[in-house]
Amino acid sequence: MAIRSIDNSFAREVMGAQLWNGLSDAELEQVRAAWSDCGVLVLRRQSLSEQEIVEVSAIFGTPQVVRRTDWVSPEHPEVILVSNLKDQNNQQIGMPGSNDVECHTDRSYVANPSTSAMLYAVEIPNDGGSSTWWTNMRVGYDELSDDFKAESADKRAVLSNP
Repeated sequence: MAIRSIDNSFAREVMGAQLWNGLSDAELEQVRAAWSDCGVLVLRRQSLSEQEIVEVSAIFGTPQVVRRTDWVSPEHPEVILVSNLKDQNNQQIGMPGSNDVECHTDRSYVANPSTSAMLYAVEIPNDGGSSTWWTNMRVGYDELSDDFKAESADKRAVLSNP
């Protein structure tokens, strides 16, 4: 297993991991350290069941149960389905996809929001990568001027998704 930077971004790619086979203790530590350092890990070509997705997400913290019954997997309440597909009754399957969701922060509305989010893509649109964006607030903070950091040090912010 190896971990490399992706296009000089803050994200990293984990190569050679077969999550369905599990990871050794050393590999788990390496993956957790990379995630802690950068915030976004990409693991391509994984073939996971929903149960395995829940187990893998537990590497980074306790998976949270989804309260939205219209989005949640019927078999694993920790899994949200995101799709632009409809069922035989023309009902949306899970949470809307394909540009239907604007900029947001996952679970920012709860007292103790999730530490992370795991996105497991089954089918990815061929749009050059513009469908899903991630940001790293630590990098954003580091880029602020020292004057602004000092001025805002004792301030609090409230996040509101429109």
